[in-house]
Amino acid sequence: MELIYQSKNLSQLSYDPFLRTDVDYYWLMDKLRSEIGRTSDTIKNLREFIIELETGKPIEKTDYADDETRYIHLVVRNIDKSKLRLIDPIYLIEEKGKELSDYSIEKDDIILAISSSVGECFIYKGDFEDIQFTLSHYLVKIKVDKSLINPYFLVYYLNTSMIKNYFRATETGKTQKNLSKEYIKKLPFPDIDVHKQNQIIEKIRPLEKEIKNYENQLKPLQNMIDRVLIDYNIKNKYRESFFEVLSTSFSNINNQIFLRCGAQYRAFWDIHNGLLFEETNKDIPIMRLSDFMKLMNTKTLKKGILEDEYILIELEDIEAGTGRIINEDKVVNEIGSDKVCFEDCDLVTSKIDPYLGYTILNDPEKIYIGTTELLPFRVNKDRARTEYVKYILLSYEYLAKSSLLMYGKRHPRIHPLDLLNIKTPCPDLGTQDKLIEEIKAQEDRNNELKNQIEKLRKEIDEIIWKTIINKGEEMR
Repeated sequence: MELIYQSKNLSQLSYDPFLRTDVDYYWLMDKLRSEIGRTSDTIKNLREFIIELETGKPIEKTDYADDETRYIHLVVRNIDKSKLRLIDPIYLIEEKGKELSDYSIEKDDIILAISSSVGECFIYKGDFEDIQFTLSHYLVKIKVDKSLINPYFLVYYLNTSMIKNYFRATETGKTQKNLSKEYIKKLPFPDIDVHKQNQIIEKIRPLEKEIKNYENQLKPLQNMIDRVLIDYNIKNKYRESFFEVLSTSFSNINNQIFLRCGAQYRAFWDIHNGLLFEETNKDIPIMRLSDFMKLMNTKTLKKGILEDEYILIELEDIEAGTGRIINEDKVVNEIGSDKVCFEDCDLVTSKIDPYLGYTILNDPEKIYIGTTELLPFRVNKDRARTEYVKYILLSYEYLAKSSLLMYGKRHPRIHPLDLLNIKTPCPDLGTQDKLIEEIKAQEDRNNELKNQIEKLRKEIDEIIWKTIINKGEEMR
């Protein structure tokens, strides 16, 4: 592992608004300014280009509308790969929508996440004229002076690997990462004119068309799982329940160890009978997850210097909804907070925000560690294949119904005991092998497409950082 050494005067700490002393931050800032220094004789802070930087407004559950309205409140999950994704949108009642009308986003506004997936951003192209979009307080909107900076160029710049590292170095928080607006204003930016920015954008556009072509060929993993499980007569087609009438009794509360009486929690156990899939094939045995998997009590590493090097896997290193590890580059021998060792577990899933689908297969040959929000499990191979369990935990039904079991106001999570009590079909191993083979074949095709997309994004990254270092030279 590379040893990073920094020498700073105490007076230099005052240049940072939070008087930071961490080596990684100063090392990255020096590297970033050095790289930008090759692109321009002048390095400015982004604040010099911003004319508005505004945080979104919080809302309450009572502001949610039961049906679709023209008012949508965007949250972090609505940003995906530099695009607006209307995944499970939050519709607001008309009164709240009108109240927030002064805070709606406009064409060419840049929307950036300052919590959870810090640094994820997109530019609003004004595609939805009949919809008013407002932002959660975990998002900010940025308006820039278009005579000095093309907002599309800024989005490309914010999505480069160098700036992603900047966000990693400046974010704070143990469980849920957060970013101060001061670090957005302080972000170094090369002083290159709009004409050259536009030239770079023109060079990038053909690559974006290729990316869009590949993206159009991708199929959601949940669709694949749904179709194959239906083909094998394990379940019926997934149907989302938008509204349910709950009728239960207080005596039912005693059926679960936590004695919870919340409507959503009781709905899962009393209306859905604790079943992941309903109307299943009666010839296939129904088991609790605890019948074929168990939580492992693996070693927890305390924050500080470690005796060995480990590969650190955080939630941001896992692709939501697919179980794909997208970054294994964090080899560490020091950690800033406690981490759990994966050791020889079979799979790992997140207890925080389980509906996002952070479930991965473990590779015991790699020394993985991760946030304590990740739960390591061992699967009983006599009853279930590890891949089958993974697909169950990435199914539409688990992503939807796990949210009914969450507890906690700020960081909702599922308790391992509730997870293990979920009941699901468990076909024979031969059937599991066949459905795994079919899903995996489609999953591999998706991964091939994603690899092509990642290569193109790296090309865009290189165009941003290599082409503009020509300074005043004309682009070829």
